[in-house]
Amino acid sequence: MIKTNIHNKSIKSKIFTTKKKEISPSFSFSNLIANRSKFNDKEAQNISQAFALLKSTKIIKLDFKNSKEMTDQGLLWIAEGLRKLSSVHTVIINLTGCDQITERGINNLTQGIKRQKFIKKFHLNLQGCSQIGDEGLQRLRANLRGLAFLGFVKMNFSGCYHISDMGIEIIFASLGRSSSVRSIDMKYSFLGNLTNSTGRRTTRGLKKFPFLENLSLRYKKCGGIGSDGNQGIKDFTQIFKTTTDLKRINLALEKCGYIGDLGLNYLCEALSTINSLQIIQINFASCDPVTGEGLKAIQNLSKNSQLKEISLNFSG
Repeated sequence: MIKTNIHNKSIKSKIFTTKKKEISPSFSFSNLIANRSKFNDKEAQNISQAFALLKSTKIIKLDFKNSKEMTDQGLLWIAEGLRKLSSVHTVIINLTGCDQITERGINNLTQGIKRQKFIKKFHLNLQGCSQIGDEGLQRLRANLRGLAFLGFVKMNFSGCYHISDMGIEIIFASLGRSSSVRSIDMKYSFLGNLTNSTGRRTTRGLKKFPFLENLSLRYKKCGGIGSDGNQGIKDFTQIFKTTTDLKRINLALEKCGYIGDLGLNYLCEALSTINSLQIIQINFASCDPVTGEGLKAIQNLSKNSQLKEISLNFSG
């Protein structure tokens, strides 16, 4: 039985949630650097040289957040260091606010990453890297699509203003081989070049991942997505016809235009066909208002016996 709490600005519905503790994998070196706001290319060169002493490293974590002096040359040094490693399975790189990084820098970095043939987990945060556009994503695809064991991917392109709908599709084409990818987490905010074809291109990109179990797509202030009313959200629902093994879905279209009762209807109808779903999170905050008519569609989701949690946000 679903317990529902209704508030003025948000609706949340929970059934029962069970979380298993995850055992951290063993590694020889996990956190190379953290929170250096004045990191520069010279220090990147020093780190590159240090990689030679870390050949058994399993996890590489680099946090260059707000390093305004980091340039494409610095990423070239990091790539040189990565080439010295052979057993890395996790790469986490935060370039938030590194606004001197260009598409050439993305190419430099991923040239080093592609040598790591056994990578299973890859996180890349490019939030605020305003010079990154579709061309940079093309280079990302060229360098990463050969990663045969990639299973968990998390990327943030918020504030990369030059990314278009075509770029969204390119991103998914870069994610290794389709049979291994189990989890995709993408975040896009303030991308003014996105249009009502974003849903269609996202669906086209995700078709290559038939065994996907966890999908998170978060859009905020990408108003072009909902510019033609509910057709945009209807295109997004086509995703779920090709990802029948999904256990968790997080779809956020916050402040993305005209999504109301009909859009929620389309979404719930599509989700109700996935019997494996355990957790559903939907965020349509500050979009077209959802009324009682739209909420009736949620009843279709309760028929799924595997479902443990439903979280809905229609605030604003």
